[in-house]
Amino acid sequence: MKQSTLILFAIIFTMTGAFSQDIITTRTGEDILAKISVVGHTEIKYKKFDNQEGPLFTILKSDVLMIRYENGTKDIFSEEPKSNTVVPPYSPSPNLNTPDNKLFYAGKVEKYRKMKGTGATLTVVGGILLVVGIATLVNATSNSYTNSYGSTSTSTSNNAATGAVAYLLGLGGLGAGIPLWIVGAHQQRKYSKRLEGFTLRFNMNPQGKGLTLACRF
Repeated sequence: MKQSTLILFAIIFTMTGAFSQDIITTRTGEDILAKISVVGHTEIKYKKFDNQEGPLFTILKSDVLMIRYENGTKDIFSEEPKSNTVVPPYSPSPNLNTPDNKLFYAGKVEKYRKMKGTGATLTVVGGILLVVGIATLVNATSNSYTNSYGSTSTSTSNNAATGAVAYLLGLGGLGAGIPLWIVGAHQQRKYSKRLEGFTLRFNMNPQGKGLTLACRF
């Protein structure tokens, strides 16, 4: 009778020990017999049930499907949806405030300044030639004479030809000069503003309390 009682206690102890572990079921279907230490926000820390004096293991919570605790309760973890957003690799924004960019904008300003000057010169010269040409054509004289056969001929002075040439050159100068003047002035103003954006002005505080850094964009 005493021996039967001991066997019964041994069976009960063995069955109790068999159900006193936690079971971690991974999403791949693997069961891990464990003793859970910590269930964190993203990780689960545990020790192996058959080596509870051994090292502490860590598994990602996203890799775990379910935990069955020794008291019979369960925690089931839903799979977190994976974002399809592709994060581009970090690339530092280019520093526009560099000598190369300053030279680029300064070159643009100088280019369009020359274009504006050329356009203004052509416009002024074209206007003068146009006025001179019109005046010459108006003052040109024509002479009529009758030859021995009784036919009448008309001749004009050389001033008329000169006036016509001046008139045509004036029109050409105005036609080319005005667009160059307008475009050059507009582009020069635009790139000048961008160039000024790189200019850092250091102004001393009137009260002498410090140094003020001003940047115009």
